[in-house]
Amino acid sequence: MRLASAVREMQREGRVVAVVSSHARAALAAADVGFGVTRDGEVPWGAHLIAGASLGEPCALLRNVSTARHVSRRSAQLSLIGSVGGAALAAFGPAIGSQARAGIPVAVCAAIALGAGTWWGMQAAWRPVPRAVPRTAWHAMAPGTVLDLLDSSPEGLTGDAAHQRFPDHDEGADFGRMGVLRASLEELASPLTPALAGGAAISASIGAVADATIILGVLGMNGLIGGVQRITADRALNKLLAASVVRVVVRRKENVTQLPADQLVLGDVVELVAGDAVPADCRLLEADGLELDESSLTGESMLVTKTVTATPAVPVADRTCMIYRGTAVAAGRAVGVVVAIGANTEAGSVIGPEVRRGADGVAARLQTLAKVTVPVCLGAGGVLLVTDMLRGRRLGTSLGRSVSLAVAAVPEGLPFVATVAELAAARRLSKRGALVRNSATIEALGRAQVLCFDKTGTLTEGRIALRRVSDGASSRWLEDISTVQRRVLAGALRASPLVDNGELLPHPTDRAVVDGARGAGVHPAEGKEGWVPIDEMPFEPSRGYHAVLGTFSDGNLLSVKGAPEIVLAQCTRWRRPDGDVPLEGTAGRGVERVAENLARQGYRVLAVAERAASDRSDLDESRIRDLRLIGFVVLADPVRPTAAAAVAQLQRAGVEVVMVTGDHPSTAEAIAAELNALNERRVMTGTELDTLDDEQLAAEVATVAVFARSARHRRRASSRPCSATAVWSR
Repeated sequence: MRLASAVREMQREGRVVAVVSSHARAALAAADVGFGVTRDGEVPWGAHLIAGASLGEPCALLRNVSTARHVSRRSAQLSLIGSVGGAALAAFGPAIGSQARAGIPVAVCAAIALGAGTWWGMQAAWRPVPRAVPRTAWHAMAPGTVLDLLDSSPEGLTGDAAHQRFPDHDEGADFGRMGVLRASLEELASPLTPALAGGAAISASIGAVADATIILGVLGMNGLIGGVQRITADRALNKLLAASVVRVVVRRKENVTQLPADQLVLGDVVELVAGDAVPADCRLLEADGLELDESSLTGESMLVTKTVTATPAVPVADRTCMIYRGTAVAAGRAVGVVVAIGANTEAGSVIGPEVRRGADGVAARLQTLAKVTVPVCLGAGGVLLVTDMLRGRRLGTSLGRSVSLAVAAVPEGLPFVATVAELAAARRLSKRGALVRNSATIEALGRAQVLCFDKTGTLTEGRIALRRVSDGASSRWLEDISTVQRRVLAGALRASPLVDNGELLPHPTDRAVVDGARGAGVHPAEGKEGWVPIDEMPFEPSRGYHAVLGTFSDGNLLSVKGAPEIVLAQCTRWRRPDGDVPLEGTAGRGVERVAENLARQGYRVLAVAERAASDRSDLDESRIRDLRLIGFVVLADPVRPTAAAAVAQLQRAGVEVVMVTGDHPSTAEAIAAELNALNERRVMTGTELDTLDDEQLAAEVATVAVFARSARHRRRASSRPCSATAVWSR
């Protein structure tokens, strides 16, 4: 009753009130428009409109209120124009045929209003219905609780249960659903189309069929060319998507099978191993040495260790028991239950719905041209009609001349020329491997003044590589290492996994160390002549290091490489050029400070330690003690060799480069400086971005070269600086 009273109060103030509710029957009945939402089988019959359990249908209807108001206003204007035109034709000229003449403008305007209303209605119907995105805290629940809520089990779903849960709408088929007719109609959404269509109708009404045919032919050809281009691009895109479909191992209670990722449903249990792409958001049920590359989601180039233990962490990057669609398994194996698919995943929520924008570029200029030329053309035709009538010419002749002048002044070939030019550019781009779905986007590309780049995988190579080597006191770039750093790198190489010649190392961190050492010409036996491996302890996330027992001319040698906080805890000495020093007091704090400074810059730091070992040939955790620290190896995501040249070329063309990343601000700033993309601008973090409203951001954005720690802010960070004159690149 309180809601109903509030509705009536607003109505007394002159407002039109809409209410969406599943139970407030009095408020639904009192509202100007009441949307009843069906929940738990209860139907609110007092509502004006009844929807299902989702709020998407009421949202879609309310979203189209402005469109309906616009159509109503335009239709009323056309009705007025038709009535005035009909009255004028009936008033001038002989009485015979006046009724027929008066009906011509009315019929033409009615046809235009009907066509325009139909078109706007079709556009509204094509827009997807908004859907609520569930935000269940799966990461805070135990695996058993998650399975119970999803009505699943560790063995997965039955085939029948999975079939019942499969969604009716295949989101991956969106590109194949548009036909040539719809695509061509959408290409006709030009500001000059109504004027040209009106001119064709008036020409036909006075008997100038040839003129009407030419105008309509140009319009149809313009729409058909653009529509065919779009359909062709969609088909090519569908072929690419079909060729790159991800298949995943799925547990079904009957058996274990492989399915395309788009056939997964909530409650499916999937198995993943190193090298697999994660097909959906999953809660981990099992994790064995699992590390993930989440750079596509968070922007962090470093691998993330995952465990089964629940975590209450809110940030996506801190949810160690969850794996997300679009990320990749770098090491280990995993079993997880699917908790979100499609647009409901974290990756889908980051992308968000497509935002419809107003006309810009050529379309905006055509709109301005139409606003200027149409009144001028109509005025010129009216002046000519009045002049001819004053000279005593017959109404039919005068009307034909004035209509011909008005129609001839409208540039019906201009949209066609613009479309052909854009299509030619699209064809040239296709020869360079670029797929253009809508040729009008090329014009926006040509006007771009700001280019927003994602760092990881775009400006950088999207992989871990060895960048620097430190002896614990100072560090050098890999290309400039001295004899001291070469011995540190040799120790890291000795502490790497043992593989046969040509075999690929399973862990990307080990691959980075081995590849970096090979590129620097460093060998495991450097400084330890005749070294050969005997036994090893593989890296495990719970252990935090990799250890190798080897032998050389002076006896056995134990080499360890791993997380600084783990390895340093087992070190008692630090190798210096003038001999070993105890790793305690000032020396210990200094070494820890070096590792922390490198880590704060966004690097992945591995400590390297060794010690002489006894003649035992076996290796276990009890032997990892009393180590001697020899230094650190530092890894990061390297810049692409062509990135600096591309950035320089864009800057010479007058395009400003902005980098948007979820990585550490220091790392992002260093890469921007390496690319010469700072240009006296600063770095803004996601935390700073949250504190600014749109006006403040618009004022600050010209001074920002890098948006760091902004993986969850990509859409806002890129939409504001780029505005209507920018391109977002990944």
